Amino acid sequence: MHYYNDPVCQALEKVVTELSIPSDRFHPLRPHSGWQEIEDKIYDRFVGISHWKQRPGWLWEHFKLDSYSVQFSTWPLDLLPRLVDPFEPVWFFVNGRNWKFWFYEGYIETITKVIAESVGIDEFYICSKKYDWLLCFNHHDFLIATGDTMPEKLYLLTMDSR
Repeated sequence: MHYYNDPVCQALEKVVTELSIPSDRFHPLRPHSGWQEIEDKIYDRFVGISHWKQRPGWLWEHFKLDSYSVQFSTWPLDLLPRLVDPFEPVWFFVNGRNWKFWFYEGYIETITKVIAESVGIDEFYICSKKYDWLLCFNHHDFLIATGDTMPEKLYLLTMDSR
């Protein structure tokens, strides 16, 4: 079900419909279902800001925890299921108009299918629902990992891939 009136969200919804993705595998968070609390926790845990009203749109420029990044020539969608437990539901969020983030819940294999078929995604983020780690793929083609274990996992995975 579509809740957000933003071109990026509409493109995601179109893909979900075309691929007949069930809502228990990927769905937008309802406008009043606590997405603001999720966003607040993400900023608090991963982003260094001097005032709670200061909300940068490019989180990766302000990560406060150790991070590791790798640049790719294409989206590294094949790596994501190797980094994220396929049985763990995660938060997926994308930036839309006016630096607004739109939040979804899903599983990594479904999320990668949706991303692969979508248009208009500038950057995306995937976050552990326990707020242990955060992945970002930015508009400079960098996959960036921050949090407790994800930087090391990404480092080891990229070393194994060489």
